[in-house]
Amino acid sequence: MISKSVTMAAKRPFICIVSEIPRLFEVLGKGCGHTASKIAFLNPTTATGSEPELQQAEIIVSEPHHCRLWLYDLPNLKLVLGTWAGVDRFLNGALILLSFL
Repeated sequence: MISKSVTMAAKRPFICIVSEIPRLFEVLGKGCGHTASKIAFLNPTTATGSEPELQQAEIIVSEPHHCRLWLYDLPNLKLVLGTWAGVDRFLNGALILLSFL
């Protein structure tokens, strides 16, 4: 009998990097290349969320201001790794609404 954790561990995620940090794609490719099924890089200034790489991605690595407008529309997304501390920039206006309550 194969345990569920072994079966889940066999699936490797698709990672998409949307960042302006120099060499981030190269560094993550070396460090995570053996654990990811694919690692893609998109230009952060032109990414719209409709790109096939983003639609397939399970993990996004990005600065919050680049992805916050389309982040919630990605169908396969399971994890977001922000390159900045704090999550308030990912909330897409939710903090403004909370300040009025």
